[in-house]
Amino acid sequence: MYDVVSNVAEYRHFIPWCVNSVVLGTGAPSQQPCSVPEAKRAVVAHIVTQADLEVGFKAFREQYTSTVTCETPWRVEARSSNSHIFRTLTTSWDFIPYSITHPHGITPEDPSAPACLVRFNIEFEFASVLYSQISSVFFDQVCKEMIHAFKK
Repeated sequence: MYDVVSNVAEYRHFIPWCVNSVVLGTGAPSQQPCSVPEAKRAVVAHIVTQADLEVGFKAFREQYTSTVTCETPWRVEARSSNSHIFRTLTTSWDFIPYSITHPHGITPEDPSAPACLVRFNIEFEFASVLYSQISSVFFDQVCKEMIHAFKK
């Protein structure tokens, strides 16, 4: 699951309303403590990627730059900039191994299959009241379809 979410260049192929996704550059990995609490500050590779994303929904189209920080294999966080629609937009995905969330309990149907708990968070503020009002009609649908796209 981490590999799917961290592969920004492929977003245009499966994320609803993502018209284009272009990686501008990726920095060299650095070793730092992981920010996911369940990782217990394990030192992991942090990789920062800059990407241009273009989204289209109904009559709206928007291109913005996203700084994607990957904490391999625990977390992917994307922060947008240069957006006319969003004042702020941050998404994060945490991947907690099933063995940590259920150390002595229930096992997956197929114990040999890798499994994890996925914690998804999105924080945003629209740049205008108009965008906020328009989004209130579609927001739940957009979130559900995005999560479904990653699950596929």
